[in-house]
Amino acid sequence: MKKFDIVYEKLLKRINEKAYVDSTFFDNIKLLIRVLQENDYVSSDKIADEYATEILNQTDNVKKILLDTKEQSIPPIKLHVTQDSDSESFSVTVINVQKPDEQKEFKNTMLETIFDDVVSYVKEQIVQGLQAPPVEEMPQEEGPNAQPGGGESALPEVAPEQQPLAPTA
Repeated sequence: MKKFDIVYEKLLKRINEKAYVDSTFFDNIKLLIRVLQENDYVSSDKIADEYATEILNQTDNVKKILLDTKEQSIPPIKLHVTQDSDSESFSVTVINVQKPDEQKEFKNTMLETIFDDVVSYVKEQIVQGLQAPPVEEMPQEEGPNAQPGGGESALPEVAPEQQPLAPTA
C-alpha cells in the first residue's frame, strides 16, 4: 500500500503543478491583453478575461494574438505567447507580418517589465512603418525652381531696345 500512496501523491502533485502553471499562463495572457487594450492595440469590445480564454483555447502550444489593424494605424503585427509546461517561464515574440525576419522575443525576467517591453517594441514598429525611406538624392527640378539663379525669373524682362533713354541736357 505504501507504493500506491507514493505514486498517488506524485501524480496529485503533478496535477496541482500543471493547474498552477496553466493558471499563471492564463493570468499572464490576461495581463498582456489588458496592457494592449490600454494602448489601443487590441479591441476593447471584450474584456481581457474573454480574450485570454479564447487565446488559451487555441489548439497550438504557441498561442497567437493579432493586433487590431482596423484603423490601419499600426502595421499587421502578431504576438506569439508561450510558457514552458514545467515552469513559469513566459515569453512573447513580436512579429511584424510584413517583415517576418525582424522579430523579437521577450522573456519574463520580471513580469512587470515584459509587458512594457512588448508595448515599446510595438511602438517602435509603428514608428518605423510611418517613416519614409531616406532620400539619397534630390530629384532634379525643371523650370524656374531648377537652380537658384539659373532659370526664368518671375520679373518681367526688359529687352535691350526698350531701355529708357537718358535725358539730354
